[in-house]
Amino acid sequence: MRRKDSENTAMGNASRLKKVERIKGHMREVASQGKRVHVISHDRGWAVKREGAKRADRIFDKKTDAITRAKSSRTATDVVIHKADGTIDRWEKPLRKVRK
Repeated sequence: MRRKDSENTAMGNASRLKKVERIKGHMREVASQGKRVHVISHDRGWAVKREGAKRADRIFDKKTDAITRAKSSRTATDVVIHKADGTIDRWEKPLRKVRK
């Protein structure tokens, strides 16, 4: 027995909506990952590097300057500060501007 066109459309829309919701959920999950910014030791001082990046965003002479830069990132969810030997010193939250 063949379905009516309206039934086919309704079934197709429902399956498309489920697929879209599944994709949106996956995108939210991916967006929440990989937003960490690391402050690491570098040959020329201290580097600010996004997680997964091949190159540093910027290099600073002072560790405090690098930390300030990393914490001011708009997209960072965490700032991971490393010691000179490469081990993790501490995790901090980035600075967020309060909107009025």
